Amino acid sequence: MVACSSFGKNQEELLREKQLKFGEIGLAQSAGWHFKGSLKSPSSVLMEGPGYLKILRQRNRQFGNYVMVEFIRELSLWKLRRDPKSERLQIGDISNEVGGKTLQHKSHQNGLDVDIVYLRNNRHEEQVDRPYWEEYFVRKNQLSSNFDIDRNVELLLEVAHDRRVEKVFVDLVIKKKIVEYVETKLKEKEALLEQPVAAREGLSSLEGQEGASRESLELTMEAGGTLVEQLDVEALSFGGEQFSQSEKNFALAQVLEKLVPAKLHKTHFHVRLHCPEKDFECEGSRMQQSIQSDSLSQL
Repeated sequence: MVACSSFGKNQEELLREKQLKFGEIGLAQSAGWHFKGSLKSPSSVLMEGPGYLKILRQRNRQFGNYVMVEFIRELSLWKLRRDPKSERLQIGDISNEVGGKTLQHKSHQNGLDVDIVYLRNNRHEEQVDRPYWEEYFVRKNQLSSNFDIDRNVELLLEVAHDRRVEKVFVDLVIKKKIVEYVETKLKEKEALLEQPVAAREGLSSLEGQEGASRESLELTMEAGGTLVEQLDVEALSFGGEQFSQSEKNFALAQVLEKLVPAKLHKTHFHVRLHCPEKDFECEGSRMQQSIQSDSLSQL
């Protein structure tokens, strides 16, 4: 009986180790700061999963907090549902297996930072074993023609819309282009709403107009408020959940503020998550809600 019990326990431990290794359950803990920290019982993303591809594999930085692994999984599934025929999300560095210092980064030390490649017009996926990024999307303060502005705006707003996300670091030129994009769409919608009702009948907001991404940004106007507060973020939801207008206004007011201009982000954007509620050794901003209530499908 003892031998059987011991065998069962060993099998259970092996299963748990396997689940932890492949991020199937979430027990990884972040300790310290993103710029001076470590990881305990790290979770790991698979090298490939539904909707995503791990690149820069030579660096061996696929480890993160369990919240990070879940964030990547959910974002990738959202992207796959909305854009099933395009390139997958290309995931760069997260953290080393035990966290701590890494080359090329001052942060990425406690499993709560991840780099993701911008989406391309040519839908190209980077080679997984290259040691560095393949393409710069900003050169001489000009945005590359291969930078898919419609899909990148949708993706970046979806990321920033998540309450688990503290900041999203992007290149300054890209941040400016995103703001211009939002303001342009808003003005187009405002002009449309100023037309007589009869002239608007048969039109589907901005749908069908060249350069417009109807699913990514459906714009509405309300009396008063700033440009940011007037943008409808109904499309920014996992699973098609509906939000009240007050929730939309609040969410959007926070979204663009989370996009932070930073150097060395011409090839990718960098997502930083808040410290999970129960990671008591994690230093930095912290979410008070439970992980479940902070899922990407909710405000």
